[in-house]
Amino acid sequence: MSNYNMDFQLDDDALPSMHESVQFDDSETQDVGRLFVNEQTIPTENRNNAANEGNKKKGRGKTVIKWGQRGVRERVKWGKQGVPVSPREKCAQYSLFIGSLAADPGLYPIDVKDWRHFDKDDNHQRAWTCIEGTIDWTDEAAAAKKSEIKKYAFEKLADRWKHHKSELKKLYWLPNQGTEERFCRPDNAIDRDQWIRFVTHLDDEDTKTKAAINVSNRSQRVMHHSTSTRTFPAVVYEWQQVENRVEEEPDRLEIFKLTHRKKGKQNEYVDAASTKAVQDLEKAEEERKKLNVDITPQVREDIYAQVLGPEKRNRVRGLGAGVRWRDVPYLHTEKRSISATMEAMKATIEEQRLETARLRSEAEKERQEAAQREERNRIESAEMNKRFAAQMEEFKKQQEAAMEENARKVNELARLQGIRWMKEAGFSGIETAPQLDSDPMTQLAAVQPQCNRPAIPTPPIEDVYRPEMPQTVQESQLN
Repeated sequence: MSNYNMDFQLDDDALPSMHESVQFDDSETQDVGRLFVNEQTIPTENRNNAANEGNKKKGRGKTVIKWGQRGVRERVKWGKQGVPVSPREKCAQYSLFIGSLAADPGLYPIDVKDWRHFDKDDNHQRAWTCIEGTIDWTDEAAAAKKSEIKKYAFEKLADRWKHHKSELKKLYWLPNQGTEERFCRPDNAIDRDQWIRFVTHLDDEDTKTKAAINVSNRSQRVMHHSTSTRTFPAVVYEWQQVENRVEEEPDRLEIFKLTHRKKGKQNEYVDAASTKAVQDLEKAEEERKKLNVDITPQVREDIYAQVLGPEKRNRVRGLGAGVRWRDVPYLHTEKRSISATMEAMKATIEEQRLETARLRSEAEKERQEAAQREERNRIESAEMNKRFAAQMEEFKKQQEAAMEENARKVNELARLQGIRWMKEAGFSGIETAPQLDSDPMTQLAAVQPQCNRPAIPTPPIEDVYRPEMPQTVQESQLN
């Protein structure tokens, strides 16, 4: 069992998953993202105004983001886990760009307590839109690794968001504990309401207790890496392509040496704990060689676990962000009674469960949208039916008015025809009928409503019966 208590995956190798809790922390994390200016704490609303220029220590100034500026789409080489590995300056620019997004209060507010509380369809989607628009997807290699690039970007965002809050706490809250000045936001870039809620959370006793535990745990760290803003995959890529020009990747023992040696030194390491660990790794390998043991990849993993301890919480040290137990063969895990294969299967099942939950959530959202569309269609159909009924009612009234008008005209024509017949029959005292423009029956037919029924033939006017006058009536009486 290892006697080392270390955490040498500070920057890009210690990124929490999107599905894991990111709590407030008092850790002494390096300012890898270079998001802050090291300056004296000035308890004013805006520490950047001219009135305070003479009272604060001049720092290096704000970090300038060079990645993807002016609509430029960057082209870099991406590693297996979606990590940029070359060229070196572009990798650093990408890291700073991710850090700037994590510190954006509009994307990721600092008053949110847990990374899992952010909305995937809102915060994460807007952040990914910003990232996606800076990458050249015409590169086939980049397009093929788009899902890995997106996953790593969110893991990096989670780490930088946590680091951003930790730095705010260390620079502006800790020096002003117990004073009203702690509620003064340190910069205009920080939302006032977010800062007040953030400080209120830090003042909570439960938060202080957890922070004290985190500080105690962090103080036990004795081993550090030397990669600075470079990722572990970038270091491995340079070792392969630049230093040795080989295709085979180094194993974890070799990567440990690469990431903990001093800059420009081959056999000198950054701290005493790293030096001791390398010595123990080499000693364990020599002992096995003396016993005529073949130094296979499995044996080297055994040596790694013997000196540095087994892996915990589905994390793999020394290979960079996003690597899980299932990705490394012959891995030694914390639970000796359970093999790494079983743990990897459990991790895969958990990922599938989360993916299933996500799909169910999306299906429920689509169902709700469909129900809303159906309700809108029902309302529109009801309104359409209502308008149609009103139009039919108006049409009915117009038809009734037309029929009444036709009936009046028919009655008038019939009256005029009767007067004409009576006049022709010789009755006296009958009002003189006005001159008809045409035959009354013809006018009657003209005013009848048109329909699709066949016309019924009518006899000519000469065949209409006319009553004959009595023979006793004298001609003089008729006159």
